[in-house]
Amino acid sequence: MIRLLGLLAILAGSGAFGLLMARSYTLRPRQLRAFHQAVWALETEISYSSTPLPEALAGAVNGVEEPASKFFLAVADQISRGIPAGAAWQKAGEELKRDFCLTAEDWRTVLHIGIGLGTTDRTEEKKKLRLGCTRLLAAEELAEEQSRKLARVWRYMGFLAGAAIVLVIL
Repeated sequence: MIRLLGLLAILAGSGAFGLLMARSYTLRPRQLRAFHQAVWALETEISYSSTPLPEALAGAVNGVEEPASKFFLAVADQISRGIPAGAAWQKAGEELKRDFCLTAEDWRTVLHIGIGLGTTDRTEEKKKLRLGCTRLLAAEELAEEQSRKLARVWRYMGFLAGAAIVLVIL
């Protein structure tokens, strides 16, 4: 009886691990999409509304899912405390990185958007944010493709690995 429970625990544990890995692949495109929406809204706030940067960052998160909204609010908070915008962007990225399912390449794209933020005129800010949106969109499309392929593989792989371990034990 105890052996059966142990085997079921192995199967459930490996299956849960596979599901957890699959979840990270399905969350990645959603998080990139949320960043894309927020950066697009930030670009609109800056170029058309002439809103100060902390207020523009806070306003850009309307309708944006967490943890991206949390990231933008953290940047706005740090700017309000007197930290330069570029440094606040980098610091928020370092502090909140673990809340995301993004790859190192995704983070380079996100952090690149914040370099020099708040140091140029509206026209240059608009260009930089549009370029960031383009890069985020490309990353999102790649993540969506990988999600379709790899999420299913991880789901099956977790349970199949558990079943293989159970068969070896038997």
